[in-house]
Amino acid sequence: MNYQWAYVSYAFIFLLIWGLLFSVRRDIHRGMLLSSALIFPLGLLSEIWFLRDYWHRHTITGYPISIEDAIFAFALGGITFSIYKTLFGYRIRKSQTRPRRTWLMFVFGGLLLGCLLFLTNLSGVNSIFSSSLAFVTFAVLVWTLRPDLVKPSLATGFLSAALFLAVYQIMEAIFPGVLLSWCKACNPSNVRFLDVNIEELIWDFSWGLVGGTLYEAVTGREFYLTRPAEQRQRHGLSSNGAQAEGSQTAFAQFMSVSHRHVLTIRIVTEIRERLRSLTKSEISLHVVFVFISTSIVIVNILARPFGFSCSGEAELWLVYYVPLNYFLLWFPHIAWRDLVKASVRIDEVLPAGGEKPSLIFWINRRLQLRIQIWLATLGAVAAWGALEFARSFISERVEICSASHASVAVTAALGINAVYWLWNVPLLIARLHSFPRLSVTWHAPFRTPAIRDLSRLLGKSAILAAIGVVLFEIPLLYLLLFSPTTYVVRSINVAAFIASFGTLFFVTVFPQYWLSSIARKEKTAILDELSREIEDIRMHATTSPHFLTTLQTKMNIYRDIELTGGTIIDKQTIMNYVLAAITALLPYLVQWLASFTK
Repeated sequence: MNYQWAYVSYAFIFLLIWGLLFSVRRDIHRGMLLSSALIFPLGLLSEIWFLRDYWHRHTITGYPISIEDAIFAFALGGITFSIYKTLFGYRIRKSQTRPRRTWLMFVFGGLLLGCLLFLTNLSGVNSIFSSSLAFVTFAVLVWTLRPDLVKPSLATGFLSAALFLAVYQIMEAIFPGVLLSWCKACNPSNVRFLDVNIEELIWDFSWGLVGGTLYEAVTGREFYLTRPAEQRQRHGLSSNGAQAEGSQTAFAQFMSVSHRHVLTIRIVTEIRERLRSLTKSEISLHVVFVFISTSIVIVNILARPFGFSCSGEAELWLVYYVPLNYFLLWFPHIAWRDLVKASVRIDEVLPAGGEKPSLIFWINRRLQLRIQIWLATLGAVAAWGALEFARSFISERVEICSASHASVAVTAALGINAVYWLWNVPLLIARLHSFPRLSVTWHAPFRTPAIRDLSRLLGKSAILAAIGVVLFEIPLLYLLLFSPTTYVVRSINVAAFIASFGTLFFVTVFPQYWLSSIARKEKTAILDELSREIEDIRMHATTSPHFLTTLQTKMNIYRDIELTGGTIIDKQTIMNYVLAAITALLPYLVQWLASFTK
């Protein structure tokens, strides 16, 4: 098999993980970039030794040290810095009692190069052991100076080894036999775990001991967990779960505690509590997302020695469903968080009459777990049947196994729940549109905060919906490109196009029209009231200055309101819609290019 593109694929997998961590944790961007910049030159330099006695891999440039090494070293530095902080919700801050130790950087570089020069060059010790010894020695030095870094260092070591193990499984699925082809005296112990030599896993663990705490040891920073009260405040919630900033009103209070009735959020919360009680430590939501998303892949890997696992392209599709499921778990949390924030503004526009209880009753009916469970079950069964139907078209390329059925069923169950709530956001706006009157900003109805916030929420939902459309379309695109082009396949593709873009259209265009209609209706009602007041003043007006001043004031107010803007969509929302449209069209552009090149 040709492994020309294997190493660059390997490097870009790590870069993709780096990008994911970078996007999730904006508060540690500086440390992540500095860690990547520090490891970047050392990673390139160490390849001089690794290429002599450990491994040999093909590069796209043909040179021994190439762009792939730069990408891998850069990504690895940032990943080991951020993975523990991201998964377990830790933050870092400048310590008042722990000094800055810049000299540790020189010790680290000198220790690594010294071990490679003296142990490898002079004594003939394999470079993988020399570098691992340097990492462990430096880690022990840091632990001596900073005992508080022992736990994050060890945790990052295990996480680093687990991450490398997972990436190697992906590489073996894409490029079978690639690890053995790279090996050059890389496995002197002849011990392998899941087709990965034990020396590699030792190096991965040893490097994690250093990479997870090097930045903190050098800069004098410390780890800390955000307290629950601070987390609620950061998300705009008070200690009792209601929205902060004077939101003690019926609708806002109801929305702030209603997340427990959203099926996906409920499942994630329950698993998080179980993991928290088992580990006796704070668990980040992203840890739970990763745990659920990767569970089927992990079980499939563990079942490999017993001959019950998927292999080849089927295993690759299991890996594809990991980011898809992660997104489907993340989406309800993002959408519901923003909707809870917007509920304070919605409360402000609801009149004091029966609209608030009516709206709460309407949402409460949609929050019934029974309905969501039935929909998830229906989606799982339908996906299982669709996979069985597709078996006849793709059986020559992909082996359908038990893990395939389980993965597709879980994805469908999560997906239908996400679509259920994606549709209910515009339906909520349609409900508001049905009310006779709302309390808008009287002098500028189109600038009412609730209307503007909901418009921005729709813009963000459009981006999320477009990402979902792309992830949903990729398997169907695969079916179209790599199966016989029959009437059934074309019909499935057309139906998927109508369903996906129909959903995207429904969550973007219609609700924006309803919001604009609300503002326009209220503006007309306010102008009608002013017109009646002006006419009444005219009917009873005298030549006194007081009546003339009042009349002139009312007429000026009328003109000012009449001239207020007639749009609720800001530039950022327009940009979100443009990006959503481009993103959603990408699979069809690929499909068109593929058909054009045939």
